[in-house]
Amino acid sequence: MSLPYVILTVLSTRDATGYDITKEFSYSIGYFWKASHQQVYRELNKLAANDMVTCELQPQSGKPDKKIYSITEKGREALASWFDQPIAHPAVRDEFAAKLYACEVQPSEGFSDQLQLALSDSRNWCSSIKRLRTHTTLMYVYSIRERRSNA
Repeated sequence: MSLPYVILTVLSTRDATGYDITKEFSYSIGYFWKASHQQVYRELNKLAANDMVTCELQPQSGKPDKKIYSITEKGREALASWFDQPIAHPAVRDEFAAKLYACEVQPSEGFSDQLQLALSDSRNWCSSIKRLRTHTTLMYVYSIRERRSNA
């Protein structure tokens, strides 16, 4: 399961609260990995129990303490080990491709609307990936600056 490693990746760029990490899943990470806030918090608890992250409580006036998570050396090693492992190719179940295949034996006049919709969705997805690339580059630059300032 990749979710803990996605969380470790976020924490390798900066310390963050569970809320901050969940916001990342709503924006940039959400283009390639979906996770609810419950899943993120559950994984943070597991990562803390396995000494891959630490949690520092930051008092807040009139609110519960804020939990700020940081990746540990053990977490960095686990992330590096996971990153070096070969990728398992997912099973493909593509309804659109199956319908393209069925065009051989079905009247396909109405399928052109579905084809146009799929084309539009693909263009939107490409635009999202371009924005993600910009965001990822900025995260990388930020993490380098952060590491240099902490050195």
